[in-house]
Amino acid sequence: MSTNIIATDIDLENGKINKEQLDELVKEADRIISGIENLQKRNKQEASAYMCCIKTSIILLISLLCLPFGITSVYYAFTDTSCVNQQAGNLYVNLKDFLAVDGIFILIYNVFSCLLISFSKNPFEKVDNITNNIIYKVTLFIGNMFSLSWTIVGTVIFWSLINNKQCNKPIYNYTFALLVLKFVALLLSQLGNSKDKK
Repeated sequence: MSTNIIATDIDLENGKINKEQLDELVKEADRIISGIENLQKRNKQEASAYMCCIKTSIILLISLLCLPFGITSVYYAFTDTSCVNQQAGNLYVNLKDFLAVDGIFILIYNVFSCLLISFSKNPFEKVDNITNNIIYKVTLFIGNMFSLSWTIVGTVIFWSLINNKQCNKPIYNYTFALLVLKFVALLLSQLGNSKDKK
């Protein structure tokens, strides 16, 4: 219904609206409200689909970066025979133990991160709920401290306690790259955490 029809049907001099005019106005208002509600539903569905795409992309990125290291660490821990079983001085931990635990930790941490992203409303917003925020920060802190400690243990084993010259080239190159990348990742993680605190 156009505004011209409404304006001409209303008796402006007396300020009165007859029943037909009132019914038309109510119908027009209902159509406008219905259109706004439909628009809100569409926007909500589009935002939900957009967030689903973002979450899927983040999960794929994390998986593509982390899963190969976790799987390769476990693979080398249980298949290499060149140097992973060498006794590491007086430690009860050898390179095989380091690679196995590190690989399993990477896989578990990857699954945890993916679940956290999947169940979050928006992965870019900070968590408002204090309980969730504390759980997230404590879990992140424990994960980072374990990763740092375990990386230091692996570094000492690989570069000090075993004869790494006996390692085959693939395991030597992989372990060398893994340790360097873990230190870089931990450094970037720490820089990111300190930037969030400001």
